Amino acid sequence: MRFVSTVGGDPKTRTLSELAGGHPGYDETDKLLAESALSLAFDELPDLAGQLTPVQAMGDALLARLQENSMIFRTCPLHD
Repeated sequence: MRFVSTVGGDPKTRTLSELAGGHPGYDETDKLLAESALSLAFDELPDLAGQLTPVQAMGDALLARLQENSMIFRTCPLHD
């Protein structure tokens, strides 16, 4: 999967992010769900409350778990 995003809404800060490692509809979805559950159950997480995104709730702990399970994350700036 590839995503193009901006930082802080500034169109001059476009970034390409890529997630790779397996089939996104099968392999990766299973990993995301299972590792998120394990992270919530066993990892030390930020002391936050409310409606949070997975990055806010589990951040680096989830990233490490996914990388240990063959998911590859790459990010690079895009230039015009």
